[in-house]
Amino acid sequence: MPWRLVWSLSATQIVSWGTVYYAFGVLLVPMQAEFGWAQSVLTGAYSMALGIAALVLVPVGVWIDRRGGRAAMTAGSLLAVVLFVLLAVNHSLIGFYLIWAGLGLVMATTLYEAAFAVIEIGFGPAYRKGITVLTFAGGLASTVFIPITQWLVEVSGWRGAAFGLAVANLLVCVPLHALLPGRRAVAGRDSQHGGEAGAGSAAENAAAAKASAAMAIRRALASLQFWTLAIAYTGYALVVGTLGVHLIPLLGAKGFSTGEVVLIASMVGPMQVAGRLAQYGLGDAVEIRRLSRIVFAMIPVAMAILLLSPAQSLFIGFFVVFYGVGMGISTILRGIAMPELFGRENYATLSNLLSAPSVAARAVAPFLASLIVAAFDTYEALIWANLVIALAALGAMWIATRRKADRS
Repeated sequence: MPWRLVWSLSATQIVSWGTVYYAFGVLLVPMQAEFGWAQSVLTGAYSMALGIAALVLVPVGVWIDRRGGRAAMTAGSLLAVVLFVLLAVNHSLIGFYLIWAGLGLVMATTLYEAAFAVIEIGFGPAYRKGITVLTFAGGLASTVFIPITQWLVEVSGWRGAAFGLAVANLLVCVPLHALLPGRRAVAGRDSQHGGEAGAGSAAENAAAAKASAAMAIRRALASLQFWTLAIAYTGYALVVGTLGVHLIPLLGAKGFSTGEVVLIASMVGPMQVAGRLAQYGLGDAVEIRRLSRIVFAMIPVAMAILLLSPAQSLFIGFFVVFYGVGMGISTILRGIAMPELFGRENYATLSNLLSAPSVAARAVAPFLASLIVAAFDTYEALIWANLVIALAALGAMWIATRRKADRS
């Protein structure tokens, strides 16, 4: 049963990430050509979707802790079907923003945060292996869906591609999410009792679960360890968010040709997979706190290499290795950080509480990066800013991993 969960969620993560997260970049240019809206207006809707996802992550986590992932993830996939159909027939700016607001809800209920929680429920203590394998599939989403979406745009236009994205969610995500386990198994379930006693027990269990989630949130928010961990992952998200949009023009500014830029950027993905394979091979050989420090040290090293690399130099390859491997492993670490430090109870609630500021940071990072580049009229300023942020994130991670949190 646990590995069946992994294979099912691997398929849905490829489709969910590929349609809800990565397809926007492919649809952006043809949508702008038809509507005539400024690119900032279009990307503003996408940033808003990420912001909404950040806002609802915690209540989604509380729901999954109490009820399991089936209802939330199935509802999210059904909503994706409806919204992509609406996107295909939409002609108004207000409608466009409302659609992407809804897709923010889809992101919160179908991407890694929800899937990691389902894996933790299904695997128990061995959840780390399940999460690691799941991230392999998530890493393939852009490789699979960017060319598929581009092909659909070329064959049937961006509106036809939007219909295709709806069909992918309908045929893959909806049925597989509907087969996920329901609410979490609890010892001494009410099936042994009947009538009012069973109903009373169910109500008491629900109240106890809600109180437990609230207590877990309060305990985390009162902990220096949580806040330093949140600062570390938010800083990391800012760096990744800026380079996700600005890496290609940044490399162009360093004198690389278009072909070289595409090659360098395309190698980041394989390095992510290599990092995840290495982490899977290591298993429990490297303690999680030590691995976190190593990985977060790789990001400022990558930024320093990017800053010091001469124009058109092969030295840039070291940046690809450090940045890609660091990205690959950090995604896994985010999925296992909270239970390692605070225990596995209320996993989805605490994990989503940690992820919320990171998702919000990814939403604003491209805009902030544009302001920095515009203010200093050079991409070197952006690299310096990322280096400072990466060093701050490393310092925060170092503090967060000094000792285990008090689980009492």
